[in-house]
Amino acid sequence: MNTCSQIQCPFCDANSSDSGCMRYSHPTQCHLTSMFEFDSDDKWLFKSADSEFQEIQTLNNRFINKDKASRKQLQQLKKKSPRSLELPIPQAIPHPRTETQLQLGG
Repeated sequence: MNTCSQIQCPFCDANSSDSGCMRYSHPTQCHLTSMFEFDSDDKWLFKSADSEFQEIQTLNNRFINKDKASRKQLQQLKKKSPRSLELPIPQAIPHPRTETQLQLGG
């Protein structure tokens, strides 16, 4: 069973079964794979037993909400007037000079 579709993941384009995940280039990169074991093809995650779907959906929704909050925060930071960042000008480091020169030969 297509887990992505079953849990109604917003990155799953249910209208196009050929497109695959809209966030990850390969399903094994999905954030859910760090918590659950899945079968996968080149586009989707699959689970044969539906006993974990509720837990998967709950954790996915939690991730999506945190992700949305993070994106919103980034957008707000970008909208703020950019502050000019003034970095100190590094002082020149003098070249070490030696009074004694090495002489070649013997």
